Amino acid sequence: MNAETNYATYKKYLKAYIKRDGIDGLIDYLDHSDAVICPASTKYHLSCEGGYVQHSLNVFARLITLLKNEYGENIPYSKETIAIVALLHDISKVNYYKKTFRNVKDENGKWVSVEQYSVRDDSERLVFGTHEENSLHILQNFFKLSHDEQVSILYHMGSNTDSPDEYHSARMLTAYKAVPLALFLHTADMLATCIDEVEKKEEKKEEEKPNEQSSQPTNTEVEVQVPFSC
Repeated sequence: MNAETNYATYKKYLKAYIKRDGIDGLIDYLDHSDAVICPASTKYHLSCEGGYVQHSLNVFARLITLLKNEYGENIPYSKETIAIVALLHDISKVNYYKKTFRNVKDENGKWVSVEQYSVRDDSERLVFGTHEENSLHILQNFFKLSHDEQVSILYHMGSNTDSPDEYHSARMLTAYKAVPLALFLHTADMLATCIDEVEKKEEKKEEEKPNEQSSQPTNTEVEVQVPFSC
């Protein structure tokens, strides 16, 4: 994965599909953030440099495929709406993580320091609620979101939310029935996370030579194919 190349593609899609007043300001915000290199999570998926952008592109591709499979050429959502919810649903993860270190034992039982990602504390970054709610807050500082866009971003985690009062879980089915786009976004998010971004671990065969390398892609080598042309 080339983080710089992916980020250029990411911005290309933002500019091509989102025409609302404020998009230039949002892109400037991203350019002055760690969006190019920030991970998608601390450990759950794409915990690597450039993971956030890679995940956003993966979700974009998955969402378009799901909508085309369901509606054919009569997708009831604009390309702009699809781009907003897919490419920006996790924007709250920008400037959210930092690199830290922890001690682990290596294969020889020796303690070594390894790099990892952790979440910045509140003194470093003000967070408005859950990461879904914070994504909405950030986006609406730049441009207005439609009702369907707001609901989709707010419920993109499904019941897998960090909301302590289980607000999202209790209203999840109601939200998905009222706004099917929210269900499609959640499904695209899970497909990207659990299939596209799972590191392939090949079991070595006994006859395999030690210098042979697997040709399977790892979670940092996912090729993104987006069916919309720019």
